[in-house]
Amino acid sequence: LAWGESIAAAGNDCKVVFYDRMGSQLQHFAYPYTEEKEFTCAAFNPAGHSLVVGSWNKFRNFNYNTKQGKWEEGDIKHCPNLFSITSLSWKADGSRLAVCGLCGSVDIFDACIRRYCYKGKFEFTYISPSQVIVKRLATGTRIVLKSQYAHEIHKVNVY
Repeated sequence: LAWGESIAAAGNDCKVVFYDRMGSQLQHFAYPYTEEKEFTCAAFNPAGHSLVVGSWNKFRNFNYNTKQGKWEEGDIKHCPNLFSITSLSWKADGSRLAVCGLCGSVDIFDACIRRYCYKGKFEFTYISPSQVIVKRLATGTRIVLKSQYAHEIHKVNVY
């Protein structure tokens, strides 16, 4: 069970179901038992627009499409010998995801949409459609730019 842009519930029935704040079902994703084992944990990124659901040796990503107003299935990350994922946690700025396995392993994944350098002086890391981390490469200082109304950030100007 996790709460972000919507409320998400997943479990032993191999289904991920999204609900609105009033409890009405918005969407559901069902997987055959031959393809998926039970879901063990879930976590939304700090912006609430991306959900990661852990299961056996893999985790699934779901992203909220603000233009269409619905959830879309993203990538599946397979992690051999991780076994059951027991915990998921996002870094406070949403740039990384920590995944804990049954046998005590902790793996950290970079979770950005895109990253690029600007004139060799700045690095822009898009961590959600409405959030960008700007890092000055010379000093390592960072600032997080976030749209107050969750609008998509298309371009960042540096003067």
